[in-house]
Amino acid sequence: MLLAARRYRGALLALGITGGFLLLYLIYAWTLDFGIFLKVIEAQSTTKLIGLEALQDLVNGKIVTKYFGRGWYPWLLLCAALAAFRRQRGLLVPLAVYGMVIAMTADYRVIYGWYRIPLYPFLCVAAGCALEEMIDEANLFRVAPFAVMAVSTGLLYALPASLTGTRWAVYLFALAALVPFLPRLISERPWTVRAARLATAVLFAIFLVTSLVTIGGLLEIYAATRGLP
Repeated sequence: MLLAARRYRGALLALGITGGFLLLYLIYAWTLDFGIFLKVIEAQSTTKLIGLEALQDLVNGKIVTKYFGRGWYPWLLLCAALAAFRRQRGLLVPLAVYGMVIAMTADYRVIYGWYRIPLYPFLCVAAGCALEEMIDEANLFRVAPFAVMAVSTGLLYALPASLTGTRWAVYLFALAALVPFLPRLISERPWTVRAARLATAVLFAIFLVTSLVTIGGLLEIYAATRGLP
């Protein structure tokens, strides 16, 4: 696409970034155990059951046999879908192409987490565009999907079940994610705008903090997630 638009510098930059990520991937494999990495690649190239089930696996956010990401991943997909109506619609091209590549080459019984790595940069760019619009608008229609899918997921992963598994947790979440935006729906006044913007900032901060906490305890969280029934 960049070459067609004669944006040669941009195409070169994209190629350089892609090569850099591939190099980092190989360094990562070498650091852990390059022999095991090669054996895994060899095993994956010998036996494959290929089918449309792989595409469903991609949209479900499943890593190997465990569902992980929960609301985060659907929210990223929603942001990508919204990009179709923005000038960032070009983000959908690599997502669609790579998704089809996985469907045509990967064993749909076990789609490993690293297969998804090339998807994330494009999904995150789409999410960044959506977040920019959400923070700028600070209204219920833009914040609600983010709060319900992304913020709640972060809280579930970062907080103990004794806190998140109560009705009071739901009440408090509704209080933070819904109530501050209702006055602005009724009347567009300076104080209603400020309340909505403050609530948006608080939800965004919770999202960032819980994401960092999740990263810190990723191994324990992933080990505790439920597998396939």
